[in-house]
Order: sequence, then C-alpha cells, then structure tokens
Amino acid sequence: MSSKFDYLDNNWDLTTLPQWGPYAQKLFGLSHIADPENGIRLDITIVPGLYRRKFFLPDMLHESSGWPDSAVADLKNYSYFQKLADDGNISCRTSYLELEKDLYLIRNCVENHTDEHLELTFSTLATIAAPAAMACCAPQDVCWIDALDYHTLNYACQRRDRHLVYCGGRRGEEKRVPDAVNGVCLGQPFYDRNLPCFGENHGDRVMYQITGTAAGKNCFLYMRAKLPAGQTLQLQIKTDSGMTDKNLTGSGAFELYDLGKLPDNLNSFELFSGGIAGGLRIDGLLIVPEKYTTMQPGKWFTPLKSTCKLSFDSAPAEKQLKLHLITPAEQQNYLIKTLSFTDTTLRSYHTADPGELFRNNGGMRNKNYPPAGYIFDADEPLCCEILATAAAIPARRQKIFYTLVVDIRKNSAEKIHYWENISRLEQYFLQSDSAGDLPQQNCRGALFRHSIELLKAALMTNVSFPLRLKQKFIRAYVPDKYYNAVYCWDAGITGLALSESSAIMASENLNSVLTMPDDDECAFILQGTPVPVQAYLYMQLWNRYHDRAMLEYFYPKLQHYYNFITGKTAGSTFRQFSSGILSSFDYFYNSGGWDDYPPQWRIFQEKSYHIAPVIVTSHAIRFGKILAGAAELLGKYSDQTEYKSDCQNLTEALQKYAFDPQCGFFSYCEHDPDGSFKNIYLHPESRTNYNLGMDGASPLLAGVCSENQQKHLFDFLASPEHFWSNAGMLAVDKSAPYFQTDGYWNGCVWMPYQWFFWKAALDHGHSKFARRIAMTALKIWQKNTDATGYCFEHFSPEGQGGGCFHFGALSSVLVNFYNACFEPGHLEGGFDCWIDHVVRYRTDHLQANLRLRGNFTSTLIYVPENPENEFEAFFNGQKLTGERTPEKNLELLLPPDSAGILEIRPR
Repeated sequence: MSSKFDYLDNNWDLTTLPQWGPYAQKLFGLSHIADPENGIRLDITIVPGLYRRKFFLPDMLHESSGWPDSAVADLKNYSYFQKLADDGNISCRTSYLELEKDLYLIRNCVENHTDEHLELTFSTLATIAAPAAMACCAPQDVCWIDALDYHTLNYACQRRDRHLVYCGGRRGEEKRVPDAVNGVCLGQPFYDRNLPCFGENHGDRVMYQITGTAAGKNCFLYMRAKLPAGQTLQLQIKTDSGMTDKNLTGSGAFELYDLGKLPDNLNSFELFSGGIAGGLRIDGLLIVPEKYTTMQPGKWFTPLKSTCKLSFDSAPAEKQLKLHLITPAEQQNYLIKTLSFTDTTLRSYHTADPGELFRNNGGMRNKNYPPAGYIFDADEPLCCEILATAAAIPARRQKIFYTLVVDIRKNSAEKIHYWENISRLEQYFLQSDSAGDLPQQNCRGALFRHSIELLKAALMTNVSFPLRLKQKFIRAYVPDKYYNAVYCWDAGITGLALSESSAIMASENLNSVLTMPDDDECAFILQGTPVPVQAYLYMQLWNRYHDRAMLEYFYPKLQHYYNFITGKTAGSTFRQFSSGILSSFDYFYNSGGWDDYPPQWRIFQEKSYHIAPVIVTSHAIRFGKILAGAAELLGKYSDQTEYKSDCQNLTEALQKYAFDPQCGFFSYCEHDPDGSFKNIYLHPESRTNYNLGMDGASPLLAGVCSENQQKHLFDFLASPEHFWSNAGMLAVDKSAPYFQTDGYWNGCVWMPYQWFFWKAALDHGHSKFARRIAMTALKIWQKNTDATGYCFEHFSPEGQGGGCFHFGALSSVLVNFYNACFEPGHLEGGFDCWIDHVVRYRTDHLQANLRLRGNFTSTLIYVPENPENEFEAFFNGQKLTGERTPEKNLELLLPPDSAGILEIRPR
C-alpha cells in the first residue's frame, strides 16, 4: 500500500527544506546546494564592520557578538542578530527571506542608538565549499565502480558491526580519506581501529556486479587501491572464466593497478585477498575499453576542488556581482545585487578559510590592499569573492540595506527587476516576518517567549550540508555546527521540539536515524549514544497529530531498530548476558548520553564491558511499550503480545538483579566471563553503590517500579540534599562519594533528562514535581538566554550556562516544556498516556480519546484557551479531580490502565 511517506524510503535527506538555507558550518549565511551528488555548496555571507576598524563575523564555531534570533521550520525566513558595540547600542539584524524559488532577499537592519554619526561597511562573501576528496574524470564510456557499491562483502572473521555499521556506513567503509573519490574507500572502519582492515585476513572477499549493461568486449579491469609501502598482496580475481592471480606491491599511496583483460560481456566479478599486514584499501574499479588503455588512466583522478571553478563578472557601477560556478555536474550562474548602498568595490582572493581574511588581515580594512587575486592559503585554495559596500547611519536612527541573491538560470530578468522595488521588498518582508512558529501563549508565557524563540532559531538553523550518510550527501539537523554530524540521540531530541511546530520536519528528522526493515547492514543509524529517542518522538507525533499514515509508515522501521537493541537481531550483542540485562557497550562507550557518568566512565577507562548499566534496559522497556501501543492501534495483536512479553522479561531482570534494597536504587550489574550475573557494581574506593544517579532511577522512565520504589526515587530526585539544584536535577546524587562539581555530566544539569523524568512524574501522578521541573528549566533558560543571547548546552548547579553556545539538540526540549505550559488548547500526559483523537467543539470544550497504560494514577495537563474559565472534566462520564496551577493550567488525575473518552468543558 502506498503512503505519503514513501519518498522517505532509502532517503535520509531533509527533502522538504529548500535548496537554499543556513547549511554552512563555519559562518552563518545563505548557502545554495549547487551540486547535491558531489556535496558542493555556494556560500554567501554578510560581514558587517565599522569603517576601517573592526569586522563582525557571523561565527558559528567561536563565541562572538551574534546569534541566530529567528527561524521558521521550512527555513524560508530566518535571521541572525549581531551586536556591533559591547553595550548593544549598535546592532545589525541580517534576515534571509525567500521571495520566489531560487530568489532570496538579504535584509540588513542597522540600529544606531548612540548620539554619534556611524559609518559601516558590509562585505558580501561568495565562496565555494567542496569536500576534501578526489573526483574521477574518466571518459563517459568508461565504467567507474565505487568500492563501496559492492554486491556482497564477506570477512574471514566474524565482526560485531555486521548489522550495525557505525554512522550509516557500509561494512568496511573508511571515511575522511581525502585522496579517495568521495572521500571514502573500502578499508579500515573509521569508528573502530581495533577491527581489522579489509584484506588484512586471508579469505576476505568482495563481489561487484556491473549494473546496466555488461562490460562489453575487449575491456580491461583496473583497481584504484592503496597498499602498505613495500608489501606485496596476492589478489585473486574470479570471473566467469575462472581465477586469476595477481601480485600487487604497495607504495603507501593510491595507485591504479592493472588487473588484466575481462571476459567479454561480463556481469560480475569477485576479488579475494590473500592477506596483508595493514590491509587493502580499495577506492574503486575501472572497466576500461581497450582504446583508452594507452591514455594513462591514473590521470583521470584529480582533487574535487580543482574541478570546481568560481569566476565573476564585476559591475561596480551597477552594484552587482555575477558568479559563474562550474562543478562536475554543470555550470551555474548567480547574481548578487545590492540595492541601497552608496559605494561598492570588488575583490577576489583565494583562501581555505574566508573567516581568516577578516580575523588576521588588518589590511582588509583598506580597499586597495591586499591586492585582488592574493592567495592566503595555497594548500587548498577556494575562491572568495568579496563585494564590499559602504554605508552611513545618522545618530539615533535605523537604516535598512537590501541585497538580492538569485540563481539566474531559473529566474528571468523581469522577475529580478520586479523585486528591485524597495518599498515592495519591505512590505513583503514585514508580512513574512510576522508569521512565526510559536503559538500565542497565555499571559504567564510572555516572560519566556523571547528565550524560546532564540532556542528555536538555533535548532532550526543547525542544519548542515554536506553530511554523508548511506553513500549520499544529505542535509541533517546537527546539535550545533561544532558537533557537525547526525548524532542518534541528539537527533531524536531535536525532533521532539520540531514536533511542536512542524509534523513534516519532525517526521523527516525521525527518518534520518531509521533504516528500511530489510537493511541488514544498519539496523538504525548509529552515531554517538544509542538512546532510542526516536520511539519517544514517534509517540509524541501521534499524540499531537493523530496521523495514521505516519504511525503505519514508521512502525516497521522502528521495529527493526527495537529488535536490534533488545538482542533479537542475529549478531546483536545487546543481550549477551544470561541475566537479561541489556548493554550497548560493544557499540559505544556511552549508554545514556552522559559522557562522564561515574560508573560508565570507569568502565570505559578499564574496558570492563562485562558490567551492564540499567538505562539501556529501561529505554528498551519503554520502547517496547510504545510499539505495543502502536501495534494495538494498527491491529497487530501478535506483535503487541510479543512486546508485552519482552517488557515483562526485562522488568523481571531489573527487579531480580539490578535493584539494591540497601540504597533503593537500581545498580550496574557485573557478570562473569560466561555472562552469568556476579553481583551489583560497587564504587571500589567507598564500597557504596556506584549508580546513585539518573541511571539508577531510570526504571521510572520505563514505568516498572513498585509503589515504594517510585516514591523513594522521586523523593531523592526532588531533594536538595541529593539531586535537586537551582537549575534542576543533577545527573548524579551530590551526596555520592564520586560526585564532582566540575564534571561534564557529573555535576551539571542537562535538559533531556529533565524532560524524561518530567514525563515519568506525570505518569506517576507527581504533578507538583513535574511542574517544578518544567518551570525551573524554563526560568534558568530564560535567565541565561536573555543575558547573553546564547543557547547553552548544559548548566552548572547554580544555573550558569556552559558548553556550546548555539546549541539546539539536547536543550531543545525547552520548546516542549513551553508548549505544555503555555500553548492554548495543549494536552500533555506522560509516557503511558496515548491521545488517540481530539475534537474541539468551541473554546475550552473538547473531547479526547485516551488510553492510559500505566500502573499508577497519572496526570494530564490542559492549557486553557481562556485562562479565566472555570472547568469541569469527565472521563467515561465520571467526574475527575483536578487542580488549577499558578500558570492557570488544569491538571487532571486519570485512573491507571484504562481507556475512554475525556471531556473538558467550561463550567
């Protein structure tokens, strides 16, 4: 059956986003994906400056004077704010707005709140960015087969990465190889240097099929590969005609090895390694017609950047710059046109880092020096075109400057001319700028609105291209531009926030970590910690949008993910212990996202991987419960029964082996070499339980604690002597002997687990504690963001923000807190609350179909559309007890393990 989500099959790109956006890593601006196949971008950046004094780079990697300050989910309107004076009395807001497809407005609004006349410069940088890689420029009738486009690959030894290749790679994929085509090759897995390189063992083999037509007649096979210098490999080539032996000697660099003539009309061939220390790295194979064999095929490989050319036609009198970008795919032509500046100059430089031009070259302040064409970095020069303009702003005035950026292949001169009318531009901008993603909030939410707008701007503009995933260059949400990759659990947390604004962007984000059910190389996309936040996002999307197509489409992909982390997939080592406690340490050192969590960090240092944490099992139980809830809706009752059985078995394992009655927390579990349970893991120095932290309380997230257990754990989480701080819950009990005030997770407050335990508090009816968690998080966020403009990664116990400063990802659950507290009409329950359908009759009168699948009385939050109303609420006709909060919200207590119709209406 077809689905509206079918376009996501084997597609990990954020397809809904435009080809233009804030996709560069170092400097904030407007990028165009000029060549998706080869990962090539055109970047356009505005750099304001005080005339012949100081430049203000919109820097995304270093703390500067600026930050993203607004964005909508589809990125057709976003902006960046910069302070041009320490006291903020001079500022510039640079906005990027789509006027039409492939035609953009850049609007610089300068505010001068001083009594001085102000002279500024605006430098518009145009640069090309291409991956560090080689390009194959062979003639059209020569067949290039990328080494990773194999049909089958088999190692002589068993490997644990067989069904979970890190980072969405293929088995044996080696990344960041600048002298290989596309920067990757078949060789040493980049994520684990302890795994043998391909070809290192005798018997490693790889088979290739020749797609399309067969090889034809009179063709020769060449292999571009790298062997250790001075070593010889015996390679066997198997074709329809039998086996051929070749002895290949390495130089330590990629070379083109002649493997001989191929049989006519060949469809496939296989390569066998005789084994070589250091392994064989294959870049790819060429099938070369005989007529080309005298042409030195090795010269067909050149650096990708050298095949990209950026040239320009200057027209200073017309205040415009025409760019001509040549990529391996095609030539593209752009126009950058300034509309409201008094003077322009044009300069061209070559540099590997355009930002360094402004940071380290004071001569850039002089329009005649350095001279045009100057090469600042000859290693990997990129062309950098600078359109410099001058502007004057009177005292106590605002002034706005406009620049058009257009792909002239796709826009006629008439369309461009239409948008050169400044009054029309301003009117269009004001209409578009007023359309934001944040809902109208009730009166108590106004305090937090600006800080949440900044957070949404950060998370929505933390999108990068190119990132390589499953052999394709894609766009993806990243934690920030420093952590410029698709991290599994960060992506899920980002998706939770996106779900409040855009169902489609949250769905594409969810898809970015999932794979097709028949993918036997990647059960899911693993980079970083394998916390399955995607399951929580899946449920969040259902509760908010009730989209059955979404539920059906992602169910088998999530089931594929679940089967691996519960040890059901052949080759998975998550369930390697006879105790039934799950562990992910074979795949990543970090179990719950908490890098220096005390017992985890010690296990990593000592490589004691026979010790299992609690959090992996806790998340797996909740994952199973979520899939059981979805299976119930989809009529997959045998699946539902199986999930319930899994959850029961995992719960029994936690209660039998991990619970420590002496401290009331769940413990890391030590196992013997044969995998049998040995004892709970104690802190070696103090002999106290080593898991007095969020991991030890994580069965609350799974909903598997007894009444006494859950009361004890929530008491500790809320206690100032243990977990509670001015900024919220710490990751480790401050009374534990291994607690540190200067740790990363050990000693800091992080937002994602504030959200997890907030939802768990709702499940267990701890409404006051849940409210305390959410409001503390919002207040500490507002305090830091209003003071600095930055969106921080984590917070000290006293509430000072730290870490990355344009951070979305793990901090983005603040958006969920905000909407749950202040979005009129919002309904929010815990993990056990399924909101299957909502009908709104009139203001504050609604009916909702609910399923409550927990063992405790739970809390549902309703944010009134009219806070002054008094309410009554019924569940299956029975009147509910409730409480009005200081935020004017309604908190309702719902019975455990029940289903039915909730009705809320004004009294």
